Parts: sequence; structure tokens; C-alpha cells
Amino acid sequence: MRTCASLFAVSHAAVAQRNPVSKVVDLLRDMQAKIEADGKAETKVYDKYACWCATTTQRKTEQITEHKASIASLSNEILELKAVIATRENDIAKLDADIADNDESMKQATTLRENENKAFMAETAEMQSAIGSLEKAIKVLSGAGTGGAALVEVAAVVERVAPKTKSSGALLQQVAKLRYSPQSASVQGILKDMYDTFVVNLETMNAEEAASQHQYEDLMATKTAQNKDWMVSRGRKEEEKAAAEDSLGMDTENRAGELEELEAAQRFFADTAAACKDKADEWAERSRNRDEELTGIQQAIDILDSPDARKLFKSATATFAQVSETVSSNMEPVYAALQKAAKASHSPRLALLTVQLRQGSRGHFDEVVKIIDEQLADLKDEEAQDIQHRDDCIEQENDNHNRLQDLDYAIKKLANKISKLNSKKGRLEEEIGETQDAISNQEQIMADALAQRNDDHDDFLQAKADDEAAIALIKQATEVLTRFYKNNKIAALQAPEFAISEDQAPDAKFNDAGSHNQEKRGIVAILKQIRENMEADVSEGEKTEASELAAYEKQRADDRNMVESLKNHLADLQAEKAETEGEIGSLEQKKTNTQTERDAVAAILAGLKPGCDWIRASFDKRRTDRAAEVKSLLNAKSMLSGASFLQKRK
Repeated sequence: MRTCASLFAVSHAAVAQRNPVSKVVDLLRDMQAKIEADGKAETKVYDKYACWCATTTQRKTEQITEHKASIASLSNEILELKAVIATRENDIAKLDADIADNDESMKQATTLRENENKAFMAETAEMQSAIGSLEKAIKVLSGAGTGGAALVEVAAVVERVAPKTKSSGALLQQVAKLRYSPQSASVQGILKDMYDTFVVNLETMNAEEAASQHQYEDLMATKTAQNKDWMVSRGRKEEEKAAAEDSLGMDTENRAGELEELEAAQRFFADTAAACKDKADEWAERSRNRDEELTGIQQAIDILDSPDARKLFKSATATFAQVSETVSSNMEPVYAALQKAAKASHSPRLALLTVQLRQGSRGHFDEVVKIIDEQLADLKDEEAQDIQHRDDCIEQENDNHNRLQDLDYAIKKLANKISKLNSKKGRLEEEIGETQDAISNQEQIMADALAQRNDDHDDFLQAKADDEAAIALIKQATEVLTRFYKNNKIAALQAPEFAISEDQAPDAKFNDAGSHNQEKRGIVAILKQIRENMEADVSEGEKTEASELAAYEKQRADDRNMVESLKNHLADLQAEKAETEGEIGSLEQKKTNTQTERDAVAAILAGLKPGCDWIRASFDKRRTDRAAEVKSLLNAKSMLSGASFLQKRK
């Protein structure tokens, strides 16, 4: 063990080499090095903060740009959807008006057809009554022995059917001049001619009524089909309007969400920019203070460590030596303070230091001071590690939370787009089904029309063949009768000449030998009229057949154009559906990938949580305890440095 004398001798020798001012210079240099080290550490911290500021503001700027672009896109979609809705409403209103007009037209056509049918029924009944009366009159005239009563009855018949024929007045005069005679062939022939004319007129009326009814049924069928097509179109317009309204509601909701997120991003950007500016100002002030402090320290070192100052302080070494109390008595306060601090902070470093200090109190304390310096360095490193840990947690959690929010938003947008595309796909499938049904219905209508046209054509050919066969028979009968009169040189084929007019009956005085010739002339005339009527019917039938064939060909061409248009529309719908399904598949895959990335980010956050929760919960306490520990170590070092100096002086 060194004695006090030996310690004093060693101390005196050391002072001869180094004076206290040199120690101060060393302390200043240590302080300078620590300040520079602190500056480097703080620069690293600030650089990380500044990098975070730049990265975050850039990311938020991009998010704000994306939100604005999305809002603009949604705004355009909203305007387009509103235009679609307005257009569909106008289309629906027009279809409603067209359907109403069609219904009114059908109602008017039905009323007109009913009135025409009513008039037809009345006229038919009257015509049938007249035909019955004429038939009865002919039978009366055909009988013998009825005398004047028969003529009276015939006159009554003529008066009843007078409005139906132009020759009724002359016929009535002829009947009035007749006396009883079994040879009433002239009147009887005229009545038969009237009867045949009435029958032909009745058949013509029936044919015209049937044609009118057929035209009415065709009109009603066309109008009904048109109404059906319009109702289908109206239903499709309603569905398109409803789909547009659904999309409008979804886009409006998405736009509101985008506006909220834009506002939040702008607030975050403004707050971050302000915080970064404040931190930059604080860093500039801190850097300026540090530079000024380092400049002052360097100036002090230059003053105290200059050659002239060292020479001056060397000559004045003796003035610094002072005698102090014993080291052990001076170290008691240091030991007590360290022991108290160790108990208060539960620091193993301070507890170990008190033991080493107790052991070092019997000799030099340089080793203890060295240990204190090492512990101070450890505490500084520990402080830097805690700060690094905390900053890393803040940075990583912020980055991953922001990334998680971005991914959640991206998933939400993808889900909305997929939902809209699925709705579009559903509408396309419904429209495809409706179009396919329309094509099938139209093709069935064409097949039915073709079958009906073939049936009508077959009926026409049969009727024409029947008429032509009847005409041939009539011609044959006429030729037989004509040949008889020609062979017998009887001019009986001429139509009777009327003295006054065609409406006035000729003289009714008969000779016995020529009575049958008059009857035959009436028969030939009737056959001629029947033949001409039938030839006219054939000619009219051919015209009607040609007209109906032309109408059918036109309608068939229109039907083919409609089917072709529907098939083209169907192809467009199927292509659009395939394109929509492709978009859905692509978005589903993108959503799956985004969800996978989101799960990975969530896993990273879950892994960071335990360590980050711990550093957040314990950082302030560890810093406070560490500061107290540093303060105790610095106080102990200060006391030990003074004691070491006094020990050396002694």
C-alpha cells in the first residue's frame, strides 16, 4: 500500500509534468468530442425524420392526386348516368305515348269494325229477305191457275224489293198490265235475273265483309305485336334506368367517400408539412447553437493550450497545490451519493460502481473514473439504441399502417368495380335472353306467316281452278244452246231490245209458237252473266293474290331485316358480356393479389407490435432513469476527479 508521502511525491512529480490547466484542456476536448458525437447522432436522427417527411409528403401528394382523379372520374360518370336516366325517362314517356296512341287507334278500329259489321248484318238480313221474296214470287209465277191473286202477290214482292233494283218500276208496270196467263216467262225471267243478281251481290257482300274482318284482324295483330314490342322495349328501358340509378347511387357514395379521404389526406399533408417545417426550424436553431458552442470551446482550447499559455502555467504550478483532508474522508459523500442513487434507480451499474469505488478508495481512482466513463458511454449508446428503436417503430408502423390503409382502399374500390361489373353482366344476360326470345318469336311468326301464305295460295289455286272449270262448263252449255238456235235459224241469242229504255219492260204479248224461245233467251243471258261474273271473280282473285303475295314478300323482307338486326344486337351483347367477364376475372385476380399483400402487411404490423408496444410504454421511464443514472455518474466523476487531484497533490 502506498503511503501518503509516496502519494504526494508521485503527485508532485505528475504536477511537474501536467498542471491543472492541462486537465481543463483535456476536459474541454472531451466535451468537444461529445458535442460532435451528439451532433452526428442528432444529424442521423434528423436525417431520418427529414427522409420520413419527404417520403410521407410525396406519398400523400400522390394519394391526393389519385383522389382528385378518382373524384373527377366519378363526377363524369355521375353526369353520364344522370344523362342516361334522363334519356331513359324520355324514352319511356315516348313509349307510353306510342302505346296509348296505339291503344286508341285499336279502339277506334274496333268501333269502326263493329259499326261496319252491324251495317253488314242489317243489309245482309234485308238482302236475304229480298232473295226469299223473289224466290217465292218466282214460284208463284211458275204455278198455274192462280190468276189475278198470283199477280197481286208478285206485285207486292216487286214493290218490296223495288229499292234493290233499277228495273223494279218497269217490272211493276209490266206485272200490272198482265192478265191471268200461264205464259209469264218474261216476268219470271226478269225476276230470276234479279234473284241471281241479289244472290251474287250477297256473296260479294259476304266476301267484302270477310276481307274487312281479315284486314281488321291483321291490323289488330300488327298493333298488338307492336304494343308487345314496345312493352318489351319499355321494360328494358326501365331496367336500364334502374341499373343507371343503382350505379348513380354507388358512384355518389364512392365520390363522397373519396371526398372524405381527400379531405383527410389534405389535412394530414398540411399537418405533416407544418410539423416538418417546425422540426426543420428547430434543427437549424440546434445546429446553430452547437456550432457556436463548439466554436467557443475551440477558442478556449486555443487560449489555454497555446505555447505561451503552457509556459506560463508551468511556472505557476506551485500555486495550484493545496493540501486537503484525507482521501477516505473526501470519498464518503461520493460513495453515499452513488449508493443512494443505486438503490433509487435499481441500477446494477451504479451498484457495481459503489463497490469499485469502495475498493478504489484505498488507492488511485483512475480505474473508477475510467469505469464511469465506460458506463456513461454505455448509457449514451443505450439512449441512442432506444431512440433508434422508437424511431424505427414509428417509421415502420406509420409506413405499414399507411400501406394497409392504401391497400384497404384499393380492395374497396376493386370490390365496388367488381360489383358494378357483375350488375352489368346480369343486365346483359337478361337482355341476351330477351333478344334470343325475340328472335325465336320473330322466326315463329315468319314460319306461321309462310304456312298461312301457302294455305292462302293453295286456296286461291283451288278456287281459280273451280271457277275456270265452271266457266268452261258454262261456255260448253252456252255453245250447245247457241248451236241449237243457229242450226234452227232462230235469232234467240240476242238480248231483248227495249222500246223505251233498259229499265222499261217490253211488250208482254206472246204467241203460242214462240213462248219457249223467250225462256231460252233468258237462260242464255243468265249463263252469260254468270260466266262474266265468274271471269271477273277470277281476274279479281288474281289481282288479290298478287297484292297479297307482294304484301307478304314485303312483310317477310321486313321480318328478315328485324331478325338480322336482332342477331347483330345479340352478337354485340354476347361480345360485351365476354369483355365484361374478362374485366371481372382480371379485377378478381388483382383483388386477390392486393388482399394477399394486405395480409402480409398486417402480419408485419402484428410482428412489430410487441417490441413497439414495449418501447412506447417504457421509453420515457427508461430515459428518466437513465438521465438520473447519468447525473449520478457525472457527479461521482466530478467528485472523484477532484479527489484524485487532491490525492496527487498530497
